[in-house]
Amino acid sequence: MALFLLTSGKEDIIQDVIDAGVFARLVELLVYSPNFVLIPALYTVGKIIQYVDDIQIQVIIDKGALPCLRNFLTGKYRKIVKLSTCWIIILFIRRTNDYIQAMIDADIILPLLQLLQNDEFEIWWMAAWAILFATKDGTNEQIKFLVREGCIKPMCGLQITPNPADFIEYWLAGLENILKVGEAEKNQGNTEDVNVYAQMIDDAGGLQKIKNLQTHDNSEICEIAVKLLETYWSEEDDENLPSFWRCSTIWAGLLHCN
Repeated sequence: MALFLLTSGKEDIIQDVIDAGVFARLVELLVYSPNFVLIPALYTVGKIIQYVDDIQIQVIIDKGALPCLRNFLTGKYRKIVKLSTCWIIILFIRRTNDYIQAMIDADIILPLLQLLQNDEFEIWWMAAWAILFATKDGTNEQIKFLVREGCIKPMCGLQITPNPADFIEYWLAGLENILKVGEAEKNQGNTEDVNVYAQMIDDAGGLQKIKNLQTHDNSEICEIAVKLLETYWSEEDDENLPSFWRCSTIWAGLLHCN
């Protein structure tokens, strides 16, 4: 609790806590502690992760932090524990691809995907951000793993339009990265000249959601949606084209009629 209070303060105090070398000890508290210790310990780990270097991060990984995090996602823990756990995972994932791989190796991706189907808004919201960061920044091999784990269906099942613009942009960026990998697989002849991931996104309802975003109030979101439709879905289907292009095509046809 003392560390929790200290790390709630200024950055220089947090650095003093880090310099004291207690970070690794916090992982031990995650293993056996009751809730009144576990919850502030999780919060403290989350605060400290934002300030430590990769060497210190590796220390807590070596101490067994990731299996603890997986356990908190899958076990019968209070909502605040699951939310704090997702927050820590997000902080890991946002560092580098290596930490996305660490989450994969620790078998944390599937529990996150399962939380996307949780009825409680706060839980699926945090889990969604973790998956969006992973799909946006993952390598080709990591994206293929995420797709094999079944990320496309729950991602496309997310409620999109009521959310803030940055959430929608990350959702689109994640899907774009998936589509790029699908295109690479097609170009390498691995999928019989078909972008299988584009088909999967369509089947999961994601294509229609992308089409709907062509009329979003945010112009950047509109542009991204149009770009995805033009790049990864057939332009022969007029519904996949931006509305202004469909209108100009129709008028051009009428003007040339006798």
